[in-house]
Amino acid sequence: MAQPSDYTRHPMGSIVKNSESETIARNIMVILMQNGNEFRKMEFDEYLEARKSHGASEREVMREKPYFDKVVEHCSSEENADKFCEGWKKTN
Repeated sequence: MAQPSDYTRHPMGSIVKNSESETIARNIMVILMQNGNEFRKMEFDEYLEARKSHGASEREVMREKPYFDKVVEHCSSEENADKFCEGWKKTN
């Protein structure tokens, strides 16, 4: 069974075809990995606080919200992540 830590590479070539959204999806997976390493739907407030704790300004993170809204559901399960970007999952 996969975990968010298996999806921490940059998801190039995703279904959204937008590098900003792909970066946010990777950020979500890293945050999930650092907080229990279990798939779940993340709330934006948690994302905001995590990004601020890593040095991003609130203003900067608020600009990420539209991209967050596009990808957060794709990061909520292994199945959704696999659909988001073929080849995103690390293989052994």
